[in-house]
Amino acid sequence: MTATTTSTRRTGPIRPGCDGRGAGTGSRGLGAGANSGQVTEAGTPQQLADAQRRFAELEAQRRVIEAEMSDLVHAVSRSGAYRQDGHGSAAAWCRTEGRWPTAEATARLRTGALLAGIPACAEAMHAGRLGVAQAQVLARAFRNPRCGHQLVEIIDVFLEVADVVSYDEFVILVRRWENLADVDGAHARAERAYARRNASVVTTMDGVHIEAHGPAVDGALMSEVFARYCDAEFALDWEAARREKGDDATRADLPRSAGQRHFDAFCKMFEVAAACAPGVRPGEPIVNIHVDEQTLAETDDAVADPEGAPARRGPIDVFARRCETASGVPLAPTEVLAAAIAGQVRRVLRSRDGVTLEFGRRRRLFTGAAREAVLLSSGHCVWPGCNVPSSRCQVDHLTEWRHDGTTDVANAAPLCGRHNRFKSHGYRVWRDDGGRWHTLRPDGSEIG
Repeated sequence: MTATTTSTRRTGPIRPGCDGRGAGTGSRGLGAGANSGQVTEAGTPQQLADAQRRFAELEAQRRVIEAEMSDLVHAVSRSGAYRQDGHGSAAAWCRTEGRWPTAEATARLRTGALLAGIPACAEAMHAGRLGVAQAQVLARAFRNPRCGHQLVEIIDVFLEVADVVSYDEFVILVRRWENLADVDGAHARAERAYARRNASVVTTMDGVHIEAHGPAVDGALMSEVFARYCDAEFALDWEAARREKGDDATRADLPRSAGQRHFDAFCKMFEVAAACAPGVRPGEPIVNIHVDEQTLAETDDAVADPEGAPARRGPIDVFARRCETASGVPLAPTEVLAAAIAGQVRRVLRSRDGVTLEFGRRRRLFTGAAREAVLLSSGHCVWPGCNVPSSRCQVDHLTEWRHDGTTDVANAAPLCGRHNRFKSHGYRVWRDDGGRWHTLRPDGSEIG
């Protein structure tokens, strides 16, 4: 099945900067003073500039305050001062003094431990260069008892990109490092998930309840299949809406909600399975696992000769090394190796700048391969802040064909229909040598 890329909104010519919902509706005017009255539907360039400037100021202050708060609660935890009032833990003291939920107290205590353990993180956060959410991601990795102490080896890389890449990309980088730095832990998690695999379909008076737990590599296959069925159901709804409303159709005109489509897609999967005899040979792999040659080779050597496998030297290059699903979910190298041997997945070899070089067992390009290679370069639309999956994106030239742009993987990007149209208004997308995507406004300034 081919994922549909039909636009779900058509409201005439696009006005860059306006999403059609009225930026600022129901809020006070943009800007530091916030007293300039109601903003118009699209606002003005000056209002946006004022809001961005004020946002940056507040975000920097927030980072400094969070750093000081994390330092404080860590000091209370280390000193045991919380016991004076009968509290059993520093988290309980935080819950009392700040009326915080447990999760918030735990996150700040972990961040405090990170700042105390890695001075470079403390310096960056107190200077406003390390975001609160990014610090919490690093703190969770630092807490890993098997590889947390190794974080200091690569912390300079993470601090450099923390304010460059999106939050989701940052999470993928840190999890990628943790997964490859803690190979034994990743393998143990995979084995535990396999040993405890379970699934149930329970029908009650209230309806049906479906639950399943198992290895992540199998989950990647299920997710891919499920996403394709969901796309097919969306295409049916969109076709129905277009028949009734024509070019004025929007998502509000779809006959089913997203949840209803997902359930119907799940039912359709069972119906198709019921039409096939048990034991029928599956088709070609449809799941793409992104893994670099070095990781696959090292895992192969370790499995063949556990005692002779060389120890890792130096920090892990999180931009060149990877072992994960197309959406960035980390996988144990051992389970990926097993799945690749069994033919359940297709290995995707990518260069350091993110260009897809090879499709594993497929040694030559085939019809549609160039498009698929572009979609594999990112798990979602590359426009800043957009999370539309690449499976629902369009593939277009970065340098337009009419401007002598070549039709190859290096000159293309996955963009959702809405953001692809922004290019006709002077916006430009490009990828640097490090594989990072950049989006420029018509005046040359960068978004984000």
